[in-house]
Amino acid sequence: MRAPRATAPVVALAAAGAFAASAGVARADIPEPPPKHWIGASAVLVPSGTLTRSVLLGSQEDSMAVAYGAGLVAERTILPNLSWMLAPRILTNIRGADDGEGADSSTQLDLRLGMRAHARLRPQIDVFGYGAGGYSIVFLPDDPGDDVYPQGLLVAAGLGLDYRWTGSTTVSLSLGYQLAFQEVEYEGGAVIYKDRLLDVTVGFLAALD
Repeated sequence: MRAPRATAPVVALAAAGAFAASAGVARADIPEPPPKHWIGASAVLVPSGTLTRSVLLGSQEDSMAVAYGAGLVAERTILPNLSWMLAPRILTNIRGADDGEGADSSTQLDLRLGMRAHARLRPQIDVFGYGAGGYSIVFLPDDPGDDVYPQGLLVAAGLGLDYRWTGSTTVSLSLGYQLAFQEVEYEGGAVIYKDRLLDVTVGFLAALD
């Protein structure tokens, strides 16, 4: 008597195995979505800038000494190539270039919120541009009392490069320009401060998801 054939079960098992293998390959071919939430820190160098102070009788404009500072960065992707950013920073050594070494200097706090757009250049490198607005506060070296802090609106823009170090970490380098319009009421009159800053920023970002 002949042994019963097992052709049909074998074919079925082979087909099931091939389907599972193809499904696994298909899943492996699907890239994971990029992170949407990023947080990090930055170091800022201001090699060039202009300080202007205006009072009722006139104004004075001075070139800036080299300033420096640090900042925090938080980003959330809202479209594949667009994200919003929160980028507060603090700058020190805000003073005139002719004031001399050791001269008193101001400290400036910039609270910035904006948008960031980027495009892929190479697998690990993106080029980006940003625009931001916000609020700037100057802490004077000789506080005359009565909470005299020149403050006002700012606008900023810049271009830069992102290098994707790993899948969840990025190093960035950017060149930016900022205009700030600070004002304070003192002794019955308005003192208007304005600074124009060219800044170089190095940042490090880590993904939260």
